Parts: sequence; C-alpha cells; structure tokens
Amino acid sequence: MREIIMNELTQAMHEIARGFARFLPRLLVMLVIILVGFVIAYILKAALRSILRLARFDRLAEHAGATELLKKFALPSSTELLSRFIFWVAWLGFILMGISVLEIVGIQEHIQVSLDSCRGCLPQYSCSFLDCWPQVSSPALHSSRRSMRICHPHDSSVRRFAC
Repeated sequence: MREIIMNELTQAMHEIARGFARFLPRLLVMLVIILVGFVIAYILKAALRSILRLARFDRLAEHAGATELLKKFALPSSTELLSRFIFWVAWLGFILMGISVLEIVGIQEHIQVSLDSCRGCLPQYSCSFLDCWPQVSSPALHSSRRSMRICHPHDSSVRRFAC
C-alpha cells in the first residue's frame, strides 16, 4: 500500500514538473512580447507626438475649442492626450497578445470574447464621436448637458456617416 501511494505521489510530482517545464517558456515569451510591446508603444507615442506637433494639432484643437474644454477638466494638451491614448491602446494590444501566448483556455476565451465585442463597437463609437465633434466643440454647448445627449452613440438624432 505504501509503495502505491509513493508511486502515485512521484507520478504527480513528475506531472507537475512537466507542466511547469511546458509553461515556463511560454511565460518567458509573454514577458518578451510585453516588453517589446512597451518599447513599440513608446516609440509610437513619441512619433505621433512629433507628427502632431509638426502638424500643429494643438492649434487646430484650440480653434475648435477643445483646448478650453481640456483645460477646464485639467487634462493635458490635445497632442499629449492623443499620443497617450495611442500608447495605451498599442501596449494593451501587446499585453493581450502576450497573455494569449500562455494558452490558458479560460483566459483565451475571455480575451477572444472581449476583442470580438470591441471590434464591433469601436467603429460605432468613433463614428459617433466624429459625428458629434462640432456640437461638443461649440462654445455654446460646453456647459450644456444636452451636448452629451446629442452625442450618445445610440441616439437616433445623431447623423451617421459611413465608416
């Protein structure tokens, strides 16, 4: 009886060691992907910031009235805000890619469902944002709650463009 128990425990320990040996390389690959993703996201942020500054995007945002709105809520400049947004979107994409390398079934399914739902809603929200940008940036509507209602993505009064 003692031999059977020892045999089973030994077999379980070997299985744990094999599982860890299969998992460790994937963990290292995930860390490399996340690190490389951070570097790429930072380079994208710096490049976009430079391009937007060359294109004088802050001046365009000032003429549209967005600078006043950003200052009112103590946010950084339009150029900085957009470049930070691109950084986080890119880096989160690499983080999700790295996590999917781990091949953990429950996490993979959850990531896939999340990505599928985001793919469907991002174009809708970006079109809604572009449709209502003139209303949000208009000085007369800055303090009005009505502007938020006008720009809601599910509001039928918002004119839609083909995206």
